[in-house]
Amino acid sequence: MIKQKGQNLRDLYTALGEKAFIGKIAELMEGEHPRLRPDDFSLRELYEAVGTTAFPTITGKLISKKVIDAYQATPTIGEKLVHTVPSSRKKEDVVGFTAVEQVKEVHEGMPYEESSLGEKGLEINNKKFGRILAITEEAVMEDQTGQLLQMAAALGEKAKLFKEKMILDTVRDVNSDAYGGQALYTSAHGNFHTVAFGTDGSGLEESKRLLSEMTDENGDPILVTGRILMVPQELEKEAWDLIGPPLTESTYHKQIISELLTSPFMTDAVEFFYGDFPRQFRYQEVWPIQVLQAKEGHEDQFNRDILVKFKVRLYGGCGAVDYRYVVRSEG
Repeated sequence: MIKQKGQNLRDLYTALGEKAFIGKIAELMEGEHPRLRPDDFSLRELYEAVGTTAFPTITGKLISKKVIDAYQATPTIGEKLVHTVPSSRKKEDVVGFTAVEQVKEVHEGMPYEESSLGEKGLEINNKKFGRILAITEEAVMEDQTGQLLQMAAALGEKAKLFKEKMILDTVRDVNSDAYGGQALYTSAHGNFHTVAFGTDGSGLEESKRLLSEMTDENGDPILVTGRILMVPQELEKEAWDLIGPPLTESTYHKQIISELLTSPFMTDAVEFFYGDFPRQFRYQEVWPIQVLQAKEGHEDQFNRDILVKFKVRLYGGCGAVDYRYVVRSEG
């Protein structure tokens, strides 16, 4: 039984009242070092202590905490590859602009030239994803707290991995739809080559060369500052060998690689990517990860002896807004 200043849950609930009790439980679970965790509770004891009125709300605090903690704790790389922006539509027109012309000398008494902005519209489709978690009377009476919390944590982890796959599929252009419905990595775009990675980094050198030759619409060089190397797990050792030894010629590779990333979602054993990913890819977030409680009185809940239902969901989309900042190899 959870205790707080010598009182059991029922006594604490009676002393504080429903609203203050719920607030106290939430407060004790907050912070970097919470005094209470969802796993400290027994749903059966909680139900017996607070009854049917407060049970759904308090259980929601536990489930939400478990889902979101698992979501945040799941190690992923996707958020390092995109620039995240808020969105409010199912389909969002990404209004980019063609490159601004170079500044020009202005003679005394003469007007400055105006820069013209030419729109290059792309569309990113935002999609909603989610799952329902239902808690039945039997699960509470048999005190299956551990299993229910494990399910909640698994939902949080799955939600994070779902978003991760969405981003990685976009970055890899798996369905050739990341860039406005046309193939993203092509010889015509100058961001694709077939030189193998190589233990000497020859493939990386080719990627760097292609990036260095990129220009904007006005023919001006593009400055690529953040240089991430993303490789499949099969090439991870070769990549680390390039940047590993401290005092050898590989020091050069340390200077041209700001971060080395890999992911199990990279299923092609020979492909690798190099460049400034957040400049090229955008994740549009309509809703971050959410845990919502179903309203009471649903016939489905009555028919199936469900005490409370929760919906775990997220809503967003990913796409490329340019092709000049990341090079792909299929060496």
